[in-house]
Amino acid sequence: MRIVVLHAKVKMGAKRSNIRRLGNLIEKVMSDVPGPIDMIVLPSYPFTGPIIGYYSKSKIASKLREFAEKIAERSGSVGPAVNFMAKWSWEYGVYVLGGPLVERAGPRLYLTTVITSPEGDIVGKYRKVNLTREEVEAGISHGKEPGVFKLRDGFSVGVFIDEDLALPELFRAMQFHGVNIVIGEMMPYNSDTLGRIVEQGDNVITMDTSFIGNFLVARSRELGVPMVLVGGILDLGNSGAIAFMETIPVDPDDGIIKSKSYGLTDDDEHMIIEVDRATSSSRPAPEIALKLFKSLICRNKRGALTNAHHFGSEGYEAAEGSL
Repeated sequence: MRIVVLHAKVKMGAKRSNIRRLGNLIEKVMSDVPGPIDMIVLPSYPFTGPIIGYYSKSKIASKLREFAEKIAERSGSVGPAVNFMAKWSWEYGVYVLGGPLVERAGPRLYLTTVITSPEGDIVGKYRKVNLTREEVEAGISHGKEPGVFKLRDGFSVGVFIDEDLALPELFRAMQFHGVNIVIGEMMPYNSDTLGRIVEQGDNVITMDTSFIGNFLVARSRELGVPMVLVGGILDLGNSGAIAFMETIPVDPDDGIIKSKSYGLTDDDEHMIIEVDRATSSSRPAPEIALKLFKSLICRNKRGALTNAHHFGSEGYEAAEGSL
């Protein structure tokens, strides 16, 4: 699987402008990169930028309503952002992975990552499980299943969003599913686990990526597969302020590949990652972990656990089948 990860600038709240800019960037990458491309990964929060933590509390509810889209895999009812992802997939014959988007499902809102297929269909979506306190207070609902996308030829991609990185159970579930690579999305935010937003010069904010990098390396080595944290550059508008998160590739043996990471000055860059399913597959989980996971799922089916620890029937069957 040959994956191109985009590290690009996103303008806060400017959905149409961001869609146009990403479309131009994808066109350029597809013409410039030699050889076949199987998947394109968009920068983090690619269409609107993050909302919670970036707007005043009085505006968050209205902004969430403004940017929320339907993402119904079966009925085909989707918003403009996902429509464009499907269009790019079909036009260039690639998978397109993008998120988080604000998903509206009935009365509920989720932070959701979506992947579209070369046929222009939605392959799947992942709703963020491990929410921050601010996200819960803003009315975001927890997802209930790990982010695992099954692609062609048995290739499997695990995904996570922001605070999910601090939840080892999610990555253990990915291990049971046998993922070949894990891709995460993150922009600067205040986390009780991963650290707070920090200033880096005038009007520039980020996070302590050295601390976050420790989590990335640990997760990569636990699973035995490569990971990439997808960041980007966020134009905060008239204030002239910028937020950015590095795009960081991680190898389970070598750790963070700093020479291939992108940061604040790397606008409209792309990274090529080649993953061979035959040599990159998550290592088998220890038997005790499988038993514990099965126990947690059984307890959840009896209602003993919260939504944040519910991994769904597919994860249960994967664990049970491994025992």
